[in-house]
Amino acid sequence: MVFADDVAGASEKLLADLQERAKELSCLYEIEEILARPDLTPAQALQRVVDSIAPGMKYPAICVAVVTHGSFVYASGIGHPTRWVLRSDITVYGDVVGQLSIYYTEPRPEVEVGPFLDDEVRLANTIAERLGHYLLFQRLRDMRADLEAPFRRGARSKAATGHSPTRWMRWRPRQPL
Repeated sequence: MVFADDVAGASEKLLADLQERAKELSCLYEIEEILARPDLTPAQALQRVVDSIAPGMKYPAICVAVVTHGSFVYASGIGHPTRWVLRSDITVYGDVVGQLSIYYTEPRPEVEVGPFLDDEVRLANTIAERLGHYLLFQRLRDMRADLEAPFRRGARSKAATGHSPTRWMRWRPRQPL
């Protein structure tokens, strides 16, 4: 019955692999939901993201995730950096603006990339890329608010003067030549 044992072993490995992929996918969905919430400040969102990463890893009980952005550090737990780490740069327009680090606090068997699976490396890179998009969106939103501020102040003064500071912004069709 060697054949039956091989089939049973292959089935168990396949099931374990599928469970790992399901954890990673669930992690990504949770991160997307966090980053889509307009009621969270960037600091709150980044903290919730790092708190969401460990459940998507193979060994969540010994996993610590850390995001650095500028001079700020957001960590999912307490632990010292170890040699068992995945690092991925967070970039905005090609500039490195931060880093995602995922640590295991205890040694684990070597698999594909140290103790990390190839799919976990892809997960870390995808999260870092998504964080870069989020930080870019936050930067653009802040720039828009800064640009609109004078017009909002001007709209309040329109009542006093009767003139709109934004009247030049109204669309006018092009005149034929």
